[in-house]
Amino acid sequence: MGKLLSISIATYNSALVINECLDSIVKSKYIDLIEVLVIDDGSKDNTRDIVQTYVKKYPKSVFLVKKDNGGYGSTVNTSIQIATGKYFKTVEGDDWVNTKGLDRLIEKLDKLDVDIIVNNYEEIVNDKKKYVDINNRNQYNKILNFNEINKKQVFRIQSMTIKLDIIKLIKYKISEHRFYVDSEYVFFSMIYAKNIIFLNDIVYQYRLGQDGQSVSIDNISIHFKDLMYIIEKLLGIYCEVEDNIQDKSKKIYLIKNINILYRDLYHWFMIMKKIDNYKVLKDFDIRMNGLYSNHIKKMNFGYYRFIRINHYIFLKLFRYIRNFRKILSIKG
Repeated sequence: MGKLLSISIATYNSALVINECLDSIVKSKYIDLIEVLVIDDGSKDNTRDIVQTYVKKYPKSVFLVKKDNGGYGSTVNTSIQIATGKYFKTVEGDDWVNTKGLDRLIEKLDKLDVDIIVNNYEEIVNDKKKYVDINNRNQYNKILNFNEINKKQVFRIQSMTIKLDIIKLIKYKISEHRFYVDSEYVFFSMIYAKNIIFLNDIVYQYRLGQDGQSVSIDNISIHFKDLMYIIEKLLGIYCEVEDNIQDKSKKIYLIKNINILYRDLYHWFMIMKKIDNYKVLKDFDIRMNGLYSNHIKKMNFGYYRFIRINHYIFLKLFRYIRNFRKILSIKG
């Protein structure tokens, strides 16, 4: 019997955490139905040696792929090329899965024929767990078309398991040597998917609050241009595929995904330590308005829309308000 689920695990210098990640998967009672593709992105520690012990113990389920460093996107691109399971899921090497939740997912996958499966997940900060209900009032355990999904629904890579046939259809590669490319993976999958099911089992365990994470303030300050690149790339791709998408609801979700990234960009400029790069944001907005004005008009920027009026003044004002609130909360 072939593999039911391929799990792509991205590792880079993950020696301190990779055991926790792999143990959570190999303890599944359905490990024989799982293909674990550990894509080592040029680690310089002993990550590969640790993974090799699992390869020897589970030779039919765990596979190590060594490659030069190319960033998270390159690990997913590599996995997609070699995966053989009916479904595909990504896990970062410093995260793990809820084994019982994974078992229940496998049991569901054995009976399902659906393009995207969405599970709730947990965020872990300093060993404290926070339940993340990704489902925005959609019906559980029912296969839904895009026009049946709540229009406020947001999709996250941590919650998604996708039919491999859908992923193989994707003609766009995930960007390499860049941060925040998980948004591309979600976006590309949604272009080709026709239906979705929401399950309430917890599978993914998402570790936050670590030094060096892409969402840390330090990394945001360094890599915000990667997010600009991805926003522009996805807007360009949307324009390419827009006329071929008949489902109006799907168009709404695709634009919404880009809209969320754009709002994140404004938020990041508010929290970055330096404000003197406001002109970079202004120039980016001018370029996006020039290239994609019709699509930008469809986006909801909330109070960030004021930044688009005068980037220097309103970024400075919003930053002042934010810092003032932080001071009040500390005093309180």
